[in-house]
This record gives sequence, structure tokens and C-alpha cells, in this order.
Amino acid sequence: MMKIGKKVIAHLGLCGVLLACGRGVLALECHLDSENGITEESENIGALTVAADLPLGSRLWTSKIMTRSVVCWAQGSTKGEWVYFYGNPVGDVVRPGIGMGLIYNDADLGIVKAGSKVQTDMWRLKNKPEKGQVKYQIYLQKTGEIKEGGNDRVAVFQLDGVGGINSNPGKNYRYILQGMAGIKVSNCSVTIDVPREIDFGVISSVTAPGLIAAKPLSVTAVKNQACHAGSKLGVALIFSSPGGGLVESNTALDLGNGTYFSIKDKERKIAFETPVKFWDNVQSGNQQTVTYQTELSAKDVLKMGVAAKSIVLYANYR
Repeated sequence: MMKIGKKVIAHLGLCGVLLACGRGVLALECHLDSENGITEESENIGALTVAADLPLGSRLWTSKIMTRSVVCWAQGSTKGEWVYFYGNPVGDVVRPGIGMGLIYNDADLGIVKAGSKVQTDMWRLKNKPEKGQVKYQIYLQKTGEIKEGGNDRVAVFQLDGVGGINSNPGKNYRYILQGMAGIKVSNCSVTIDVPREIDFGVISSVTAPGLIAAKPLSVTAVKNQACHAGSKLGVALIFSSPGGGLVESNTALDLGNGTYFSIKDKERKIAFETPVKFWDNVQSGNQQTVTYQTELSAKDVLKMGVAAKSIVLYANYR
């Protein structure tokens, strides 16, 4: 199925108690790839235009699915602790009307509040660096009228211990998103039209792994009347699988019955959750249609019964 869409003497005394019995000043460190690796990475969202008439909840921009290897260890007075994934660790305002969402290990955390945390699967002992992985994806979503302001540079997440965010730079891995100040708002937009369903019919028997069936998928975008001659707008598409199940470097969707579903642009398999060029300039015509090929392939012993998955198609403007 496819669907569109926190008296000074007292304070000092308390700190002394905390240091004596618990976490310590630097209870956890996380670095990229190695014990001496960097602790900050950044990405620029690039050129991004938002259509003014998009409804609340619309996805405005989506990053690729990213996986990072990190080396973390406990230290200070602690014996060991879990590594936590803190979304929006310092409470940055992305921009009025735009919220930042996070997908961690295929679970959509929604628009993240300052310092919201998720426990990872990494338990780290004192002074024993060990490697682990975090898998995540970032998206921007319309939450109200989009206005000027906010931060151009936003801390997306930080890896830290259960005691909270360590503000000492260079100790805990943090990912930064840049370019929010450059987001533009346009009255020009497009309407996307796709089939509501791709039906491969009944598969009676398969003798060997390989292609079972193929169906065309035509996607049409029609520009609105506000796209005047001076409008410069490009459109990219993102094929998203909200239920997870992506395999083969995100170029196929496991349907759970021994088959994989994929989408091809000419001879290349399209990666899900990754922007794909669709319409470079909406002024080139009143509408744009691109036909893709969808394929169903046998990868294992097939299971009897009905198999279905939902896919959401997002339009990114630039």
C-alpha cells in the first residue's frame, strides 16, 4: 500500500555530596570511531524552500539514514553506566514554525523536546573504551507559521550518561545541523499524485531466488497557480518506509514473506529515506511525470498468505 504522506554555601555543599557518591564530573566519554576521535560533526541542510501552503505536520526536509561508530567509556567515580542518546541536548530553537524530529534505530521519536533521552544498547565500564553504533535520521517538520529567527546551527543529539548533559566540549559526541537561517518560504508549491496501491497479484510458485514481478509506478506533480514566472523551485522525492524493514543498504523493503520490494529509476535501485531528484525547475512546465519501476523479488522460501506494506512519499523543495 502507498500513502501520501535547570544560600551559595548550601549549593556548594550539595555539589560535594554528588561528587562523592555518584556520577563525577566526567562520568562518560564518547568519541567518533576511536578513543581519540572527534566529538563533533556537522551537516548543512543546503538550499531548502518551504511551500507556504503546506499543512501543519508536513515533512520539510529529511536527512539520509546515518550510522556512526562511537567509542565510549565510563570514568570518574562510577563503575559503569549506560550510554544515552539525548535529542536536542541544549534546547536549541530550530526556527519558529519548524520542529526537529529524530528517528533512532528505526523508532520515530517525533519532534524532540530539549534533553529528551533514549537509552542505547551500550553499557560501558570504567576506563574500558568499547566501540558501538548509533543509527539515526533527522527531519524538519512544519509546526506552525514559519517565521524568521531561531538558530542557524542546531545541536541534534549528544551521547552522554544517565546523569545528564556534559557541557564540557570535546568529551561527548554531538551532531550539529546547520543552515536553518537560509530556509526560504515560497507561495509556489506542487500537488503530488500517485496510485493508492501497487498490486502484484497472486504469486503461485517460485522455483529460485530472483525477480518475481514488476509494475510501473507513475508519479505526477502539478504546480499551483502561485508559481509565477520569477519562482525558482525544485522538487525532490523521498520514498519512506514508516514501519522499517529496510535491507540491502536501504534499497529494498522486506515484506516479511520471503520477498523484497524495490523501486528503480532507470537501471538504478532507489534508496529509501534518501532524496531523489524529481523536478529541477517547476517553471519548465505545468506538470512533471516520472515513471519508476517497482519490483518484487524472491529472497527466501515464500510464506503463504497476504503480504502488504505502507510507503509514504514526501516532497522536498529547494
